[in-house]
Amino acid sequence: MIETYIKLIKFSMKFKIFVIIPAFNEEKTISWVLERVPKIDNYEIKTMVIDDGSTDRTAKIAEHHGAIVIQNEKNLGLGQTMLKGLEEALEREADIIISLDADGQYDPFEIPKMLKGFEYYKKQGVDLILGTRLRNIEFRFNSLNKLGNILISKLVSFFISRATPISDTQAGFRVVSKELAQILVKKMRGKYTYTQEMIIHAKFNNYNIAEVPIHFYQRRGGESRLVKNPMIYLLKVIVICAKTYLNYKITRQN
Repeated sequence: MIETYIKLIKFSMKFKIFVIIPAFNEEKTISWVLERVPKIDNYEIKTMVIDDGSTDRTAKIAEHHGAIVIQNEKNLGLGQTMLKGLEEALEREADIIISLDADGQYDPFEIPKMLKGFEYYKKQGVDLILGTRLRNIEFRFNSLNKLGNILISKLVSFFISRATPISDTQAGFRVVSKELAQILVKKMRGKYTYTQEMIIHAKFNNYNIAEVPIHFYQRRGGESRLVKNPMIYLLKVIVICAKTYLNYKITRQN
């Protein structure tokens, strides 16, 4: 792990941060990601790789780099893998949880930027920081993907009745407070994805959301996992949003 120290706002105690990295067959990229998780003054940072039934050396490489490795016996999907990561981090008494992808498209060196955003917005009652990619895409992001991203973000913003739409609801680089994470582990159910569901649960439980611009890079190895058909993904997101919304409506009526 590269020993990069960045001074943030001083606290009288060390906050315990868990960086959760869901991974499925990411042996070509996981080293790069883990090596770039920085050490930061006043934070105790631990990395946790949730291996979603990989058939390659992902878990062994992560262990070699000193990460906590939790292995699913079979492939459960991104949503359930992230849920397990939240549960494991809370069991280890995390104060703050950061989610990060294993493919290198997000740079862990930007964790201090995300934490600064969290520190700033936490004073305003924000418990979920979303990394927004659309200002800093460092490779050719095709027009269909851009359109799909915009439509999905507008749809989710509509579902949560947000006056100012969220610009990027799909990004997996996030900071979550312990308090919100305790709600999410009880509410999240999706297998396919967690990104939109997390936002909806946050809003419906009166937790505020803010965005911090981040960079988004070309995948550093292996097969691309970007959505190949944004319109099909959009339909799946509609189902996720509708189910989550209806569950809240039914619960409130009862």
